[in-house]
Amino acid sequence: MSKNNRGLLITLIVLLSIIALLLSGIFTFSLISGTHSLGSFISMKTQTFFDQSYNADEIKNITIDSNAGDITVKSSNDGKIRLTANGLNDDHFSAEADGSTLSISSKELKGKYRFFPFGALKEGTDIVLYVPQKLDSINITSNFGNVDIEDYIVTSLTINNDMGNIDAEFLGGSFDLNTNMGNIDIEKIDITSNSKAVTNMGDIDIERTNEVNIYANTSMGDCDVKKNTPTASVILTAQTDMGNIEIND
Repeated sequence: MSKNNRGLLITLIVLLSIIALLLSGIFTFSLISGTHSLGSFISMKTQTFFDQSYNADEIKNITIDSNAGDITVKSSNDGKIRLTANGLNDDHFSAEADGSTLSISSKELKGKYRFFPFGALKEGTDIVLYVPQKLDSINITSNFGNVDIEDYIVTSLTINNDMGNIDAEFLGGSFDLNTNMGNIDIEKIDITSNSKAVTNMGDIDIERTNEVNIYANTSMGDCDVKKNTPTASVILTAQTDMGNIEIND
């Protein structure tokens, strides 16, 4: 084993040990506070407290900033932009249209769970966004939760996720996808500008690409890239510190 791989393996062991200690601390806290299972930190998300539509001719840019909860982007059936939010309540949720930009914020952290990242799950909000096929930009920031792009979309897509997976069905335009801990899975891309998918710990799988110049690199894992076009003007970058990469496989 090379020195670099040995160092990465030691880093992984240390990270897993830290995670185990955090989970033990949360479990101990739950017993002390009278909460007898981790499941009680996670409340049922059954209430749709926000459901509003916007004029797609006016809104061209969308930003989402979420502390906890899943974010799903779907295609709109009526050409409008529709936003729904599902969680306990709307105390820390806001959506504001200003000019051509729709800004969405979900910041649920309060009370005795403030110092426990996993406690945010207790009040996480799931966001579902219905959009037309083409938008100027979508910018998503998430601390904890999965991001799923379910349908074909052409936009400048930026996703920054601390902990969670990023899944997409069909991306056009360009994208900049980043997650610290999670997988990135894309069924198909047809990009016209340089794009990248980066994760610190997780796998990257892009099933089909158009003709692009592919740069793929993993520090610890396997890299399998097919149908690369080095002469293409558009560059696709895929990078993970610890995980496998498969493109056009």
